[in-house]
Amino acid sequence: MRFCFLLGLGGALLAGCLPGPAALTQTPTVTARVSTATPFPAASAPTAVPTPPCADVQGTWTDFHYTGAVVPDEIPAKAYLPPCYDENAERYPVAYFFHGKPYTETEWLDLGLAELVDQDSGGKPVSSMILVLARLPEPIFSGTDGGPGSYETEFIDGLVASVDQAFRTEPGAAGRAVVGISRGGVWALEIGFRHPDQIGAVAALSPALAVNHARPDYDPMRLAVVAPALPSELLLIAGDADWARQGTEDLASALEQRGTIPILIIVPGAHGDSTWTSVLPEVLGFLSAAFAAPDPDLGIPG
Repeated sequence: MRFCFLLGLGGALLAGCLPGPAALTQTPTVTARVSTATPFPAASAPTAVPTPPCADVQGTWTDFHYTGAVVPDEIPAKAYLPPCYDENAERYPVAYFFHGKPYTETEWLDLGLAELVDQDSGGKPVSSMILVLARLPEPIFSGTDGGPGSYETEFIDGLVASVDQAFRTEPGAAGRAVVGISRGGVWALEIGFRHPDQIGAVAALSPALAVNHARPDYDPMRLAVVAPALPSELLLIAGDADWARQGTEDLASALEQRGTIPILIIVPGAHGDSTWTSVLPEVLGFLSAAFAAPDPDLGIPG
């Protein structure tokens, strides 16, 4: 017995070797017979017709609603689905985007996120993730600081659970990120710092830490020091004339003192749209690297 391997087929074929015939005691008479029949051609295996590759180079934006876990309402949100989402069975990491106050999820579209995503589709990193533009409903957006009954609970038990059910997501911290602006940036930090087992990356743009009056258990500045664990990827951004700059830099220092080194970016600008629009390529580059799909064109190496 011996094994024969066919390289390229990924399998093994077992072949048996039979013993040769015993020696003959006399030479047999052999009569040759010539066949006049026309032989049949050997049957050929059917040719597989490959499924045409999906030609889409742009993803799609869709509106959806989910049932609130804290707010007894249907809460709207928007999602970007990568190119060819409907033509495959892949699972995708998800980046959740939190707007600032007093805006809604459309703030991100006003900042130009959709156009940037369109430019970077077609095989680039953004085409390998789902983006969810969350609506942070009042009064829990402005009137709570964390814990039961807050937006933290609404996000984890409401939005994330619904997105995981509605779309083909990659579960776990490695497949989730949160990005927030101003008040939404505070929520991104609070949720990420309290749930590093579920959130692997956090990006905070001009987080409103200077006007955040959270209880100690929900204060990102304190959590940066005392939390048992933190998300593995952190990005902090502020403008050089931004009133949120000092708090952003103080948070970066607190993180560094515990040995967690965030990416800190200070760009020209104040606490406003032009500042946040200018850093969207860096945000997408950060998400790309966090989801292990770095793209040097987006400004942050993997």
